[in-house]
Amino acid sequence: MTLASPLSATSRTPTGADGFRLTGWHVLAILGGLFGVMLAVNIVFVVAALSTHSGETRYAYMNGLNFNEVLAEERAQSALGWGMRIELVRPASAPARLVAVLTQRDGSPLTGAGITAVVGRPATQAEDATLRFTETSPGHYEAPAPMLGPGAWRFEATATKPGHPALKAETRLSLR
Repeated sequence: MTLASPLSATSRTPTGADGFRLTGWHVLAILGGLFGVMLAVNIVFVVAALSTHSGETRYAYMNGLNFNEVLAEERAQSALGWGMRIELVRPASAPARLVAVLTQRDGSPLTGAGITAVVGRPATQAEDATLRFTETSPGHYEAPAPMLGPGAWRFEATATKPGHPALKAETRLSLR
């Protein structure tokens, strides 16, 4: 009595019900296709990563070397007790403007300071704009900001007064 075998007489490779035989060439083609797709996806990701913002800052090495001086300046500024509050004013009939309110430790207005700021999108520097504030009343400084449309914005300001360390403030604005 002979037993039926799915193996053909000339090959040890099993055949399916439809007669298909999986050979070494098929396995090689499948593996080559998988690695090809993986390579193509990696190339797409590398190109996307290189064409977007790197996250690096200018002069990162020098900034790292000067970090102790930056900390000392921040401690000196903190000892002064100055504060900065940012407000966005968007009247219906005029362009938007940013108002910075500077106060001293006791809550009294800080007058005679100069404020410069950079406002832009968090993820790109393409829409960055430099703002120059003018003092409109004691401790109140204003700058026009017509570029502020809906979405997320970052705000970085520096307030300086002769003979004192600079006050730096950063915040995020989310506008509708």
